[in-house]
Amino acid sequence: NLHTLNVSNNCLSKMDGVTSACSSLRCLDASNNGLKSLSSNLQALTKLKLEVVDMRGNPLCAKDLYGEKLLYLLRRTLNTMDGRNIEPTDVLEAKSAIERALSVSAA
Repeated sequence: NLHTLNVSNNCLSKMDGVTSACSSLRCLDASNNGLKSLSSNLQALTKLKLEVVDMRGNPLCAKDLYGEKLLYLLRRTLNTMDGRNIEPTDVLEAKSAIERALSVSAA
């Protein structure tokens, strides 16, 4: 049962293979790779009960609402994201930012 995985600095372009093989994973360091697709990589991560995730240094981090989406999708278990401790107010702020973006795009 693998609980911690460090795949940083490996030129990864997607996470689905990593996450499907590691269902008991709690801590993932995937920093400094080539992860570009926000939606597919977040979808892969939501299958896990991650407490710690580090995605810094990936192109997907520059996408709109990257942090908010990651935090909101993993809110039930996440304690630390990209080297920063998560506070309860962070989850509320992420939810609000996502809702604002959705209401603007729907208008």
